[in-house]
Amino acid sequence: MEQASPAEKDDPQLRNTALLELSRRLAFGQSQIVEEVTEAMLHEEDYFVRWFDRLDERGISCPIPELPWFALVDSLQAEGLAGEIDWKEDSDEVASVIEDLLARKQLLPEEEWNWENEVEEMIPTYDFLVKMFKLLQAHSITLACMDINSDCYVLITVRSEEISKLQALAARAGYRIHEFE
Repeated sequence: MEQASPAEKDDPQLRNTALLELSRRLAFGQSQIVEEVTEAMLHEEDYFVRWFDRLDERGISCPIPELPWFALVDSLQAEGLAGEIDWKEDSDEVASVIEDLLARKQLLPEEEWNWENEVEEMIPTYDFLVKMFKLLQAHSITLACMDINSDCYVLITVRSEEISKLQALAARAGYRIHEFE
């Protein structure tokens, strides 16, 4: 995975450009996602007031440098393009979130969702995510997580050929998207 150079990490304009490109790629044609991220970058106070309730739920009580990243995460969730689960979520709930993500982007026909036997197992959430990652890889789909430094997983599903570019853009913007390998 391509890492951001020290100069890129210190240049807010390069970071913002990378985050906006990442937002565009993850938005699945939903322009309001990019608009929210842009607002969080350029008008953080306005963004904070507008989205106070959802930021407050995250324990964010004032504008922070990571506001544009949270704007991306939250707007993706609002559009059904990301799903947040607890680190100790039951396998059936995790599978349901993944199914919703796949259906939203029509990445995999429903008749190919063959993981009923996998869901019955009682395994730790992370182990189940690794299992689902491997099952989806067989269909050239990557299950990944947008890191928000929390005890939860913000899940996304993308075509496997896109993941390295998305990870590189996230790194350039100062954030992390990781796979469940």
